[in-house]
Amino acid sequence: ISENGFLRLLGLMKAPEASSLSRQSLIDQSRLAGDDLDLLSLFDAFEHDAEPYSFRDLILARKYAGLIASGASWGAIARSVHRSGPVASLTAKSLNLGSQHGRPDAIYLDDGASELDGQLLFDLVSPNSGMAGDDTLEELFAEAEGAEQEGRHDDAAALYQRCLAIDAKDAIAAFNRANCLRGAGRVAEAAHDYARAIKLDPGFVEAWFNLAGLMSAEGKVASARRHLQKAIALDKTYADPVFNLARLEFDGGNMAEARRLWVRYLELDAESEWARLAQKGIQFVDLHMARTAG
Repeated sequence: ISENGFLRLLGLMKAPEASSLSRQSLIDQSRLAGDDLDLLSLFDAFEHDAEPYSFRDLILARKYAGLIASGASWGAIARSVHRSGPVASLTAKSLNLGSQHGRPDAIYLDDGASELDGQLLFDLVSPNSGMAGDDTLEELFAEAEGAEQEGRHDDAAALYQRCLAIDAKDAIAAFNRANCLRGAGRVAEAAHDYARAIKLDPGFVEAWFNLAGLMSAEGKVASARRHLQKAIALDKTYADPVFNLARLEFDGGNMAEARRLWVRYLELDAESEWARLAQKGIQFVDLHMARTAG
């Protein structure tokens, strides 16, 4: 499942308009190989992440087929598309490989005046360049952490995005960026990056927990409950989601479940300020249930 497909399953992204083209029909009409179609769909190079596809997807498929016929790889296309903005905007533009401009290592937009993503995609590098890239990534990450600690959330988010441009599989960078976006009040983007971190690392319990907090703050109680339950299932010794789920159930009037969860919380944490709040919660529920029974 693609990242956008995952977000749609979570209810964090609106599904594109209805479509009618089957996978085979798209292949037949575009001449794009089936494997390339599947891989490009997985990396959200189309409006739809799976069939049925739309007419816009067919236009894009034809463009991608032309690029591949000219020597581009599906990976080059996916990387370029991800940095170009909304994928639907590419349907009205001309894409071509840069061979005629002396740059066979780049995909160009329109008349070749600019690269699709505004950056060099495939610099021919020396054998030692990988080490330099690692150094650059570490420096960027450290700079992002510094900005985050200073409360410069927008700056930190931009720096973490640069880290992700270098290493798109870095779940921690996606998670940290989500935290910064949340701090900056950019809720929808934060939810997207929490989901991205989870997709990269489904066992990332803190990402499930923070996404639950975001959903709860937005009044999406059912989503918050599911994410907290997932966090608890992943790490049964993680006390924070237990407490928050208890509070969620209490606010929803499910007193018995809230009490059970607060009891469980005290088994995990009996000393903190939160433990004292859990004890008070249990006492309140007991009084409420006694009055109701009486």
